[in-house]
Amino acid sequence: MLAASIDPSSTAVEWALSELMRHPKAMKKVQKELENFVGLDRMVEESDLEKLEYLNMVLKETLRLHPVALLLLPHAAIKDCTVNGYHIPKKSHVIINAWAIGRDPSAWTDAEEFIPERFEGSNQWRTCAGSRSNMRGELNGLKTQILREYPQAYYVHCFAHQLQLALIAVAKGNENIATFFTTASSVVNIIGASCKRRDALREQQQKDIMETLEIDDLETGRGLNQETTLKRPCDTRWNSHYDTLLSINIMFHPVVKVLEWIVDDVNQDNLGEANRLLKEIQTFDFVFHLYLMRFILGITNDLSKALQKKDQDIVNAMMLVQRCKQKLQSLRDDDFDDLLREVSIFCGKNDIDVPNMDDLFVPQGRSRRKAQKITNRQYYRVDLFLTIIDKQLVELNNRFTEVNIELLLCMACLSPAYNFVAFDKQKILRFAKFYPQEFNDRDLMKLEDQLGLYIVDMQSVTEFSSLNGITDLAEKLVNTGRSRIYNYVYLLLTLALVLPVATASVERAFSAMNIVKTPLRNKMGNQWLSDSLIVLAQLVHCFNWELPDSMLPEELDITEVFGLTISRAKHLLAIPFYRLHK
Repeated sequence: MLAASIDPSSTAVEWALSELMRHPKAMKKVQKELENFVGLDRMVEESDLEKLEYLNMVLKETLRLHPVALLLLPHAAIKDCTVNGYHIPKKSHVIINAWAIGRDPSAWTDAEEFIPERFEGSNQWRTCAGSRSNMRGELNGLKTQILREYPQAYYVHCFAHQLQLALIAVAKGNENIATFFTTASSVVNIIGASCKRRDALREQQQKDIMETLEIDDLETGRGLNQETTLKRPCDTRWNSHYDTLLSINIMFHPVVKVLEWIVDDVNQDNLGEANRLLKEIQTFDFVFHLYLMRFILGITNDLSKALQKKDQDIVNAMMLVQRCKQKLQSLRDDDFDDLLREVSIFCGKNDIDVPNMDDLFVPQGRSRRKAQKITNRQYYRVDLFLTIIDKQLVELNNRFTEVNIELLLCMACLSPAYNFVAFDKQKILRFAKFYPQEFNDRDLMKLEDQLGLYIVDMQSVTEFSSLNGITDLAEKLVNTGRSRIYNYVYLLLTLALVLPVATASVERAFSAMNIVKTPLRNKMGNQWLSDSLIVLAQLVHCFNWELPDSMLPEELDITEVFGLTISRAKHLLAIPFYRLHK
């Protein structure tokens, strides 16, 4: 494992240095860039790397010509597919030749030549359809470009971007909430860092349960008082933030005891971090944020899960959207005092000071002279409670507008599921009216007449009774020739199919819960590139290099040896001369 972690980096750096020595102009260009951004008075630091565009191009071009591995990890086909004319059966394992791709003349100009400039501008952000709290592109997403060309197009926010994560991202726009989630995550991480700490947490939880049972202050029964664990929040795990808040809420006292144990044991690692967290979580602010976000995510949790179901029911999901908006509005208007009461009771049970709500609020970490004179109640109600809930409502309204909801509800009436039980002629006609360029008044009348015969036919034919979605329905209409008979219905189906409403199946396919964890792999890849860059930058910046025996650059041997990695046949021999001022 040690060799696997070291060899690819050293191989990449050796190849990069070899190519730079074979191309003196590129070497001079890299060194000039380093002189401009770093200077000759110090070595390169990691913070310098993002400025070194040409050095990044050099490493990318090196990895194109000399990838660290000949073959990529095998990929398994989950269904039959055709790629560039090749049929790939389901469950086949596909192995990609990375070396051949990098030298493919149909993909690269002068494929065998070392030309770093070909990667100029390759660090731009990828444009992705979306809007606020979704993936952002350099041109404000594909949405803008489509609407510019087709003003009549409708945009329905992508459900595949997990709703709860988007709501959390919005809440984190408030610095206090952002700090709260950082603290909560740190608590989970520090306690979960060792089996010994997890065991201590479990033992303390059992002890608390027994003590509470002895004083008859805990309800007993089947399924109650079961052992639980701290849930780790993760941006790629559905509903994990809500689970984290619930587990911290339930296990607050055991968490405090374990942190105290870490602080008291001088042999423990992270003693200082544990002491900081112990102070932070035993504050009214932390508990208030805990309950506020737990209440909000508790309201949206069912909606979030509904949008993630494989058999997503759009009608019920849209009803849940309306219920969530109503409940959040009710929480905003009527429930601040209830929240404050629960927070105060919790603080009382855990010996946490509760501020007097009528006293002046004292801001932490900022100049008090510049602070606005407000009471604690005004701060917690207006600056936190109302502000955070309003942001959630705005986000939900942006994602689920009235037009989009009606569009989806009408579209759902086309579904063939359960023998067309959702069929509603009037809603289907309303759906058609969203597309006036395809359906004029005459077409709408023809569609209305056609729908009567269509539904009788569909519910009478056995082969249409077991279809699940409009994709299956459209295919079956084509295969049976009915797409020509019910041409207006088929046109409406094609419009529904191109409406960009993604379900959780997309997110599920690319989720980090898959065996190959793409986000983790990307993170590891970025770290590996950064490590290789810093080593290469130091070597080129700190030293001038010469080949031995007056060898000319073009005489340098670059023969490759193919194995687990693609290395040089002979290690590079070069003479360094220190070039920095000190």
